[in-house]
Amino acid sequence: MATQNRAHEQLGRTTRAGLVIAIGVGFLVIFLTSSIKNVIPAYFVPMADYFGISRATFAVGPTVFMVVYGLMSPVVGAMADRFGGRDTITAGLVLAGGCFLTSAAVPLYALFTVLYGVGAAIAFAAVSYIPVGVLVEELFPPERRGLGYSILTNGTALGFIVLSPAWIILSRETGWRVVFATLGLAFLVPLALATHLLIPSSSPTQEISAEPVAPMSRRIALVLRTPGFWVLSGSFFGCGVTMGFIDVHVVAHMQEIQDSPTVISSAMIVLGVMEIVGSIVAGRLCDRFHGRYVLCGAYALRGLALLTLISVPDAFGSFTFAAVFGISYMGSVIATTLYALDIFDSKSKGMALGLIWLAHQFGAAISSEGGAVVFTEFGSYRIAIVGSAVIALVSLLLVALIEPKRSKKELKDSARQ
Repeated sequence: MATQNRAHEQLGRTTRAGLVIAIGVGFLVIFLTSSIKNVIPAYFVPMADYFGISRATFAVGPTVFMVVYGLMSPVVGAMADRFGGRDTITAGLVLAGGCFLTSAAVPLYALFTVLYGVGAAIAFAAVSYIPVGVLVEELFPPERRGLGYSILTNGTALGFIVLSPAWIILSRETGWRVVFATLGLAFLVPLALATHLLIPSSSPTQEISAEPVAPMSRRIALVLRTPGFWVLSGSFFGCGVTMGFIDVHVVAHMQEIQDSPTVISSAMIVLGVMEIVGSIVAGRLCDRFHGRYVLCGAYALRGLALLTLISVPDAFGSFTFAAVFGISYMGSVIATTLYALDIFDSKSKGMALGLIWLAHQFGAAISSEGGAVVFTEFGSYRIAIVGSAVIALVSLLLVALIEPKRSKKELKDSARQ
């Protein structure tokens, strides 16, 4: 324990000297790597045409991506526990660069599915919420982790606002292969080098390698027995359900209620802007109060937003939904992550986050497919939206029942014993 404390003290001195640079690089990485997901919708039709397949067949790749991302989350979390957040993110950038460069040259869709659906999904898991959460835990003092995590993860929100429409505009002038090759080079060279050189090293193995590391099976068992794990996973499943519906079906629902393209695009901008605002607010609240209160508020707002979407089927309802849901969008992610960092052992926090994210991705996949089935059977998304709102309420109730109901400091002291 003394060796571990010395390691954290040394890391603390290093990160204080270059924390501003680390935040800037981390934010840039999260911002640009959001393209791993948001570039595909812009080039969906041209890519299907290039490979000579139907849109339904082309959709297999993004679907595989979603599943692999969920399945690999615990593995990536274990990597972050072992090697630290910085080195895990660097490895993810190298893998993403290689996959995108190679994808730009392959002539067969089967090869593309392997490279993007599997390789890029693993890379995305290695550069997103889980290792970033571990990195924040390593770089920031406890009273600043909420703000730090919200700043870094806002790179994804800004990517949604800025890069998604940018790819749509660019798709009219530039082919997808050029864009994939350019992104691959960007991930592989400047981003990977900047991450490795400018973010302070936080690998636990540098200072505490003398301490034995329990086998993965034992660490998983400890995570599963930790108070609060199943409640966090169950509530985060509900987060995945609601996010999955919004990511896949909300635009189609707005088209169904005859919102104009201007209203829809404006509502999506409102959602993205409020996502940034909500994440900063959630981060600061998590620094001041227990994460379970922030989670309850996020799920309550999310359920209210979904009910507004179906009870006020016009432009006003769409904008109200976008604003309220946007505030809650990252609140559940930030609060769940910080709550998990408080209650899990330092050697298993990444794996625990990965297992919790696995539940999230299962919820997203079920919602994505379930929304399509509901619309096919009933010609409307109303049942799917009501169901998502109910699940958000269940998540709220699960979080409200989290035990033990102790302070953040007491939870952390208990986890270290």
